[in-house]
Amino acid sequence: MAGLLTEPRWLGQETGHSHPGLLRGYAELFLLRPGDAYRAQALEHRLLVDLGPPIGEIWVHSPEDLILYKLRYFRISRQPKHVRDIASIMLTLGKELELDYITSWSERLDLTETWQEVQEEVHRMSDTR
Repeated sequence: MAGLLTEPRWLGQETGHSHPGLLRGYAELFLLRPGDAYRAQALEHRLLVDLGPPIGEIWVHSPEDLILYKLRYFRISRQPKHVRDIASIMLTLGKELELDYITSWSERLDLTETWQEVQEEVHRMSDTR
């Protein structure tokens, strides 16, 4: 059991870039389990953003997939920070969000009730603004 909770050696290797507040250019490894349709879709749905020098271009989750991951975490933990994060994304992006994508995947991932609950809370939050 010893060593199972330690980070792999390659995780600490720098890629030559550093930026305050970020993981100093650590490489990330993506592993997909066979048959994990959602994670495969999320990987295809990712966005390439340019953070400028010295970091440059990086791949990030789409806002829709970030919401879906936050829904999963909220269902498990019930921590309100996930609802706040989702609300921030929804209120910032508004109509730019692909709500049909979120709704479709929330159904497939058995998150429909959680998605409805969070949407109601976001609407309450936006009404108090």
